[in-house]
Amino acid sequence: MPKDVYFISTSLEANIDNTKNKIFAGNWCISNYDQENSIDKNLVLGDVWEDKKERGGDYKYLQNIIKIYSKGLSSYLNSIHGYNFSDKFWKSIFLSWLSIYLPAYYYRWKIVKKITKKKKNLKFYDLYNLESKDAPLDTYDFHYKVSSDNYINYRIFRSLIKFFIKKNNKIKLIKKKSPNYKKKENNGDKSYWLNFKIKKIFNYFLYLIFNQNKIFIENNVFRIIDNIKLNFLLGQFPTYPNDTFSDSFGFKNFYNNKKTNLKRRRSHNLRLGKNDEFTKFIETNMRDDLPICFIEGFDNLFKYMKKISIKPKIILSSHNHYFNELFKVWIAYLREKKYSKLFIVSHGGGGFLKYPSCLKFESQISDKKINWHKSNQINEIQLPASKFLTRKTIKSSNEFISYVEGPTTLFPSRIGYGTINNGSPNLHANFTDFYKRLKKNLKKDIIFLPKKEYEVDTTKYLRNYLSHNQIKENNSFNKYNKRSKLNILSYPETTFSESLTTKPTILLYDKEKWQFDIKFKKIYNSLIKNKILFHDPKKAADHINLISENINQWWQTRSVQQVVGEFSKKMCMVTENSIDIWVKELKKNIRD
Repeated sequence: MPKDVYFISTSLEANIDNTKNKIFAGNWCISNYDQENSIDKNLVLGDVWEDKKERGGDYKYLQNIIKIYSKGLSSYLNSIHGYNFSDKFWKSIFLSWLSIYLPAYYYRWKIVKKITKKKKNLKFYDLYNLESKDAPLDTYDFHYKVSSDNYINYRIFRSLIKFFIKKNNKIKLIKKKSPNYKKKENNGDKSYWLNFKIKKIFNYFLYLIFNQNKIFIENNVFRIIDNIKLNFLLGQFPTYPNDTFSDSFGFKNFYNNKKTNLKRRRSHNLRLGKNDEFTKFIETNMRDDLPICFIEGFDNLFKYMKKISIKPKIILSSHNHYFNELFKVWIAYLREKKYSKLFIVSHGGGGFLKYPSCLKFESQISDKKINWHKSNQINEIQLPASKFLTRKTIKSSNEFISYVEGPTTLFPSRIGYGTINNGSPNLHANFTDFYKRLKKNLKKDIIFLPKKEYEVDTTKYLRNYLSHNQIKENNSFNKYNKRSKLNILSYPETTFSESLTTKPTILLYDKEKWQFDIKFKKIYNSLIKNKILFHDPKKAADHINLISENINQWWQTRSVQQVVGEFSKKMCMVTENSIDIWVKELKKNIRD
């Protein structure tokens, strides 16, 4: 008779009765390396999207169901709020959330499906003392928690297990009390509420000023000096430092004290229009999972949005259409009434990848997409990279060789986004292999620049190799870029584009992790040929050992500069007259 195996989904259950046979959903279940090192690797599931072919197939599947779901979800939201808005209206509000929600759930679905096939007699701890399920506040709240929070991830896995039990009676739930669990109290921050009220009063005056602008430029689209220059050349009042929407995450006060009303949510039918096992599961859960700002908090957002008197002809957004809920309701309404057009501007340099983590939802909510890279898609154009319009070339100093870390999440979230790891030594296998291979005199020049966005200590085991002074503060690329003689990037996105166009740069990452779009294959091959891009850390170290006496001599060779120029032309446009190009294009669109 097969032995019972306990499925461990998060670290919450990991230390309950260590005498039991266990299988772990991922290394996020394990809180320290000593524990991880003592566990059979076959009992810890690997990344289900490690295979690029499978990841590519799932990417297309998720894109397809997002398109199908949009109509059903729009109808549901119209029904629950008593409106008759178009699908276009609602997609501006929920697509950024849906492009995170579906991949996050599908990843965990694949894990549970794999384990239930592999282990016949499966048991799962049902932690009965966890507080009742509350929906996330908004899109960012879900994004952050699904990437880093044990409780929300446990609840997702538990809901999946309960769904699978219906077809597999050999899965058993074992009631247990979660150790060390304390319910979080949210009493609000009085100073935050006071600040909110002051900003609302101040915003009424700004609305009168910005209502004269024909183009609304979100203050995150361009750097400060470029925001001021562009608005001046367009004859407008600059939207820096306050565009009235309170940064990329917006005012949460409209909904952060609202409670999930499951009775109201379940009183309206949600029919999503696709019929496979995964979508059946989603259809039974999505009403409860929708962010509070879409249901209980929507009326407050909508009422306040009606007070915003700004009605520009064009809206430029780079960040706010992701996580700023008031901004999303505002653009949805203005587009619905045909007052404004939305132009989405790339906020980073990863658009040349084959599978961007946003599932390309932006093309579904924008009237025009402005990219850093060349595109042949309808309603997409290339303009100079919005973050680098006016900047001086940074002269390389001889202080550091900077190794720049990519994003790391404890739990998987968006498809193709970052690395999933709990901070264990294998997280930086590429770096340690690279570092060990360097000449001794170069090792002292290495500094490590962490990119900490979530609750993962990614540098703990690097201290076996690097001194305290060599591991710098989080998110400090801009600071040390000025003092580096060479940058080594571990991911091919915004920071790589910025680095490549300013100073000697090497890109080093696992070949299976990211894929360039097929139309940029020639540049990809040229980057490899000219030793700018490596997939083998030892070969990258050998190259640096060879050029270390005169890095600039290698960097300034004709062939290297040709490929850098080609990259700048086709994948991250940088020119001397960038501001003029932008002004000309925007003025043309005002006239159209």
